[in-house]
Amino acid sequence: MVSGWPGKVLWGDLNEVERARVAVGAVARTPGNLDVFVVAQDGRVKTSGKWESILDWGTWQDWWQIGQPSFLCIVTDPAIGAWEKIGTAYSIENYSIGHEYIFTNDNQGAAIDEDWTLYVASNDAVHKTLTKFSVWADIGEDPGAKKTISVKSASIYGYDLSKKAHVGAPSYWRGWIYVPIQDTGTQTFGVYKVRKDFGEGKFLAGEPGEVDFTWGSVNPLNGRYYASAQIDAVPILKAYDLDTLERRPEDDIALTRMGVTAISNSQIQAGCFTERGHFITVHGYPAGTGEFVANTVFCFSSLTGHCYGATFTGQFDHVWSELEDVAIAPMWYGGVRTWVQISENNNEEGRDDNPDDFYLYSYSVPFEDLL
Repeated sequence: MVSGWPGKVLWGDLNEVERARVAVGAVARTPGNLDVFVVAQDGRVKTSGKWESILDWGTWQDWWQIGQPSFLCIVTDPAIGAWEKIGTAYSIENYSIGHEYIFTNDNQGAAIDEDWTLYVASNDAVHKTLTKFSVWADIGEDPGAKKTISVKSASIYGYDLSKKAHVGAPSYWRGWIYVPIQDTGTQTFGVYKVRKDFGEGKFLAGEPGEVDFTWGSVNPLNGRYYASAQIDAVPILKAYDLDTLERRPEDDIALTRMGVTAISNSQIQAGCFTERGHFITVHGYPAGTGEFVANTVFCFSSLTGHCYGATFTGQFDHVWSELEDVAIAPMWYGGVRTWVQISENNNEEGRDDNPDDFYLYSYSVPFEDLL
């Protein structure tokens, strides 16, 4: 045993996440060597060591990872209660394009690709649209490319959508935008799938009554597309083949409840999966009093369905606030690295002179390695 070992030098080389969340082990293979190992809660194993003279101890070697992260990453707590809103990454207020249509009206949130291009799906009274633009560009007179998903009874690749059609929260996966569609008029339910350049596109039909397709997201751990049915007594994320939208019930995920808090599918506005096996969902629904309440973000394990907790976002000083979508898209905001991007629709229904507003809020995650 060596007394007076300056352990603080080693810990100084670890970031805050590793210092707070690791178990430590050490072994001396020879009198002049000391190997130190840390096992983080996401299953990663790192090692370092001093291999020089025991008299001067020299300097510590750089940390390096041993092997690949284990499945333990799926059952770790990313401390959702400590997530912090850093700022508003983007906002569009009272915006229309030549008064032809208003793409922020009844907006359902934004999908975000790796280049930080936003894809906003909206339900204007006349047009159902998917609009893309760069968050870094001034919106000016035109936010970018626009694609009309349906115009009244227009056809989408052989499927006629009625005036009752509703597009849901979009999501992004490997070059494609997935827009869920529910049409109670024609009993057409499914997903509109289009390339990010708005080139190739197709409609994947789902079975009527199976789910309502108000939202959907791809789980990167198994490549399945997930959506939920609002009529389920127990909240279940239902799995579908990504290319055909055929049901894959063997991959369904049943969500647990957080303590005594009831979590029903009718409250799920949208959700997204992380590469480390978590499912994040935003809840925001009308209370029937003219105001939108329960703007809450939940975090679950996509392996066990366990609920790690929730955080209440509040209404962002908006009377008609409604959370619409959530995406994992890292960016720097004010010198802080943020990971979780949450879309809000400030509903201003019935006010033709003041259309709905779109906001995108950036949240930091203190233990980002566990997300």
